Amino acid sequence: MRFFFDYRSKNFFVADEVGMELPTLRAAAGVAAKLLAAEAEDLFSETKLAEASIEVRGARRHGALTVTLCL
Repeated sequence: MRFFFDYRSKNFFVADEVGMELPTLRAAAGVAAKLLAAEAEDLFSETKLAEASIEVRGARRHGALTVTLCL
């Protein structure tokens, strides 16, 4: 199944137009968490954000889950 990973913060929204083929929603949740963790230092030190999210959508473009990092 194809999942899309949209980035959202207080000031930004970036839609994933390519997506990624993954076997399950659980696998997609893991990818979203890793994406946020990999970018956390840059996101929060450079922009002084307190919260950022990856919104995971399925192939039908409906929201499946949201992974949020708060500092």
